[in-house]
Amino acid sequence: MKRNKFTENGKLFSSSVIFGALTRFSDWICNKFAESAFGRFLSSYDATEEICAQSSVVKAVKRIFGFDGKGANAKRKIASVVENSFFTKVGTRAFDVIGNTYISVIGMFFLSFGIYTLLAGLIKALALREADVSFLYFIIPFVCIPISVPMMLSGKRRMVTLLSKSKLISPLLFSVLGLRREMFAEKNTMGGRRNIAFIIGTVLGVSTYFLPPVIVLAAPILLIGAYAVVLSPEAGMVITLFSVPLLILSGHPSLFLAFILIFITVCYVMKAIRGKRYIKLEAVDLFVLLFILLFAGGALGGFGGIDVALPLYICLSSGYFLCANMFSSRTWLNRGVIALMAGCMLSSLFAIYQYITGNVDTIWLDTENFSSISGRAVSFFENPNMLGEYAMMLLPVAVALALAAKKRNEKGAWLCVSVATALCLIFTWARGAWLGAIAAFLIFALLYTKKTIPFMLLCLVLIPFLPIVLPESIVTRMTSIGDMTDSSTSYRFYIYKSALDMIRDFFFTGIGVGNKNFSAVYVSYSYSGIEASPHSHNLFFQLIIEIGVIGLIAFLTAMIIYIQSTVSGIRKEKDAYLRGLQLACACGVFASLVQGMTDYVWYNYRVYFVFFALMGIGVAARRCGDYARARDEFPSSVSPTGADLDFVPTIASDSADTNEITSDNAEKAVE
Repeated sequence: MKRNKFTENGKLFSSSVIFGALTRFSDWICNKFAESAFGRFLSSYDATEEICAQSSVVKAVKRIFGFDGKGANAKRKIASVVENSFFTKVGTRAFDVIGNTYISVIGMFFLSFGIYTLLAGLIKALALREADVSFLYFIIPFVCIPISVPMMLSGKRRMVTLLSKSKLISPLLFSVLGLRREMFAEKNTMGGRRNIAFIIGTVLGVSTYFLPPVIVLAAPILLIGAYAVVLSPEAGMVITLFSVPLLILSGHPSLFLAFILIFITVCYVMKAIRGKRYIKLEAVDLFVLLFILLFAGGALGGFGGIDVALPLYICLSSGYFLCANMFSSRTWLNRGVIALMAGCMLSSLFAIYQYITGNVDTIWLDTENFSSISGRAVSFFENPNMLGEYAMMLLPVAVALALAAKKRNEKGAWLCVSVATALCLIFTWARGAWLGAIAAFLIFALLYTKKTIPFMLLCLVLIPFLPIVLPESIVTRMTSIGDMTDSSTSYRFYIYKSALDMIRDFFFTGIGVGNKNFSAVYVSYSYSGIEASPHSHNLFFQLIIEIGVIGLIAFLTAMIIYIQSTVSGIRKEKDAYLRGLQLACACGVFASLVQGMTDYVWYNYRVYFVFFALMGIGVAARRCGDYARARDEFPSSVSPTGADLDFVPTIASDSADTNEITSDNAEKAVE
């Protein structure tokens, strides 16, 4: 009954004179915008792409990077060297041996490893009386020894059989990570020997006396994982997107992330050279590449010398190109998005836990002006502003997925992710991130459907009543923006003055990219008491200071072309999932640009990576729609046309390799 009344009231409101007038007004606004020069410009990405494709500069770039379809002989030679190399053969053999080992043999390894790891810990704790013995000396045996007993009783079942048929592990391997089942097929090899497994476990267990046990245990796991990434670089990217927040546990998250991306990039490029993957290069890619080259080039030298951030900027920027190319099939796109949002959910839940339990710091807060706020959550990030930027960029994605979900359980799950991410954003108390999120959702609502415009106009009437509804702490925090009595605001004000002075002196040349260069110059322009700022607290100021006005123009041009790509894509797209995802990614990027007016949002390298990865996912979503429409138009093709594939080398090889290439390309196209 309540549902019927609610439906009737909704129909009554939608058919009212006021709503009808607002609807006609919104239609008029949308039509005028579409007919305007600015509206036509934003939806003219196809024309931009055509101009770029015909330019001599782009042709030269494609020739340099091998995207012109030439050099097939050289690519065949490289492919042959890689496939016949010692490391490839050893990796393949090791993967086959480990995968086809009997579970009972692996159980014997766990038993001996657990026993000798425990003995090493007891010797350190009791005999040598060391005070800092790691708890892992006792946790690892507590896990390894009990699970070894049922494993040793399992007979001659092989590991690949267990993994492929497990109700818990097989969905992770095949549905989440997208590994192929033929990789886990049984082979007629020896299942291993228990005595050899016992000796290996003993040696590794004893080695924990000299090395941390986590390193001894993680090394073989990482080697197996690395080989899995060689076989499926997309699976490595899925894991990376999920683990972005968790990399803080490594102690050096930025370096660890950079090494992972280098390895994934090499694996993907080698696949492309062998004809098993493709790399697309279009207008938006070229302008992003141009900016990244300018930005990375700025770290080559400056007033502080070559900055160590140079390889980090290059490696982390590759997230854009990897996501844009790897996730151009619907299935892989879905896997990547779910992984990214699962990491966001985990980070958000931890932030909520921190705030509820009071495990928050006040060092980032002016406690005199905001005494009602207990502290600011940081979760897996070192700074609440960085956590706010991370949550702010991904919140539109969670909302878009909730709106596009068709099943009730999926919609409920994405609503939970949206609520958790929103609470995480609130508990950071990052005012700049709040402003960015508000701006992002205004754009999202305007472009998602014109039906939201009447409701937005009606909501304007409710704005004066928000202070009554919202908690006092939130209202106080929001109204403090621009208040010079707030230490954070006054601190930024004087940094902005120093930054403007630096811009006047280095408007064209810049000083070089990185904290090393900024610190070397800023001290000469700083005001008393604010000599140690690591950046200008403004993304656009920072870009001009570091790489000059040319760099800023390159960045803004890349952003405009990306917006063109998104607007053109959502105007063509009929699929609610792809349309919403494109728009949400663009809104997340736009939110970051809005906050960039109040903070340097790229100060945290992981946030910098997510910024470009989000752009890449948005471009991949548009390409998924383009390929789907191309298949509808040319149903006989098993893959996108040659005009769409910028880099598919022709490899004359034996029938087995040819079948693998065809299967790979068909999977990319059909999924």
